[in-house]
Amino acid sequence: MNKWSNEWVLDNADKVFDEKFIKKVYNIFTREHGVNHQDAENLTNEVVGEKVYLAFKNHKFKGNSKKEFWGYIRSIIRNAKNDQVNKHNLLPEPIEKIFSQNQDQVLHVNLFKESVEQLAILNETIDLLAENLTDDQWEVLRYTAIGLDSKEISQIIEKSPAAVRKLRQRGREKAKNTMRN
Repeated sequence: MNKWSNEWVLDNADKVFDEKFIKKVYNIFTREHGVNHQDAENLTNEVVGEKVYLAFKNHKFKGNSKKEFWGYIRSIIRNAKNDQVNKHNLLPEPIEKIFSQNQDQVLHVNLFKESVEQLAILNETIDLLAENLTDDQWEVLRYTAIGLDSKEISQIIEKSPAAVRKLRQRGREKAKNTMRN
């Protein structure tokens, strides 16, 4: 049995779907999809409690790597958010994108308030970048965008400042290449 295969994930569910996983799903909703904290909590419970479990129970995950696992989880998250938007007839929310170091400090970064079309283009671009960058690269670039330096970021993500600089460099290169294609 391959590590990160559907069967392996089910056999190790208590280790895979732990508090760290739940926090990461919650952060994906708030940071990457701009969902407010109450809705993110509800969506996280729905995704972790129902959608993810059923997807693995029904053997829908066909990958066998951690990267494929998180890509699959992100698609479940994206679909759950889209379902919420459609269910409540809402426009996508990231007019204000939320980046937070922790729940006590929330920084609202106003991206722009032009039009729904521009907002849709921005959301597609953000989703495209999020899908093509590793989680660490994405996190470092987000913190860089709000003005944190390597030392501050290293304390938040618990990596060395040199590792943060390397993640930033590789993330920027990958982002440039993604946007060119």
